Amino acid sequence: VWMCFYLFGYAIAATEFESIGELCKKYCSIYLSLGVICILGDSIVMIVLSDSFNKGMINSEVKLMAELVHPCFRGFGSWLFVLGAVNTTNKTFKTSTDRISKIREISMPFFMIHPNVFIIYMAGAFWIPYFRSFPFTVIFGTLITGAVSFVITKAGPIRYFFGLHCPKNSLLPGVTLGGFIPLIVLIFLSATVCFVSFAF
Repeated sequence: VWMCFYLFGYAIAATEFESIGELCKKYCSIYLSLGVICILGDSIVMIVLSDSFNKGMINSEVKLMAELVHPCFRGFGSWLFVLGAVNTTNKTFKTSTDRISKIREISMPFFMIHPNVFIIYMAGAFWIPYFRSFPFTVIFGTLITGAVSFVITKAGPIRYFFGLHCPKNSLLPGVTLGGFIPLIVLIFLSATVCFVSFAF
């Protein structure tokens, strides 16, 4: 499900200057509003359902159905939010500066890695009550994710895996195998992870 939404988002990003891109810019405020509503609504519904299930107010079938619909709602809402936010920013800031360009470059890896970085942070801060409380989690998690995202923008060919343009004549995607080396590497890694998960 997540892969379908990512492909959908990349297809829209690739047509930024075509008809679809113009529609995204025209209705950016609607996309942004619907994205926020979907994400917040999904989070609230999942919290309420989980609490109700723990109290025995709903059965496991209802909870399972909600968990199946959850990725679709969350993924759809996330892409609507991203499309709305990006195009709203493009309409608001007509001219680009070096600082804005760098922030925009960092935003893509930030969006992709922040769930994993927050999980690692929470695991490390588990024994420190202050660091795992709400304001510190958001502040330190955001700073750490931002720092890692900045490092990724300086990582040469590896940045290609995070949706960033590589310098000319870069190793990735390259010309070998028609530029499909990154795809082959990702398929191999995904297959390895699936195999290890099912094996153990």
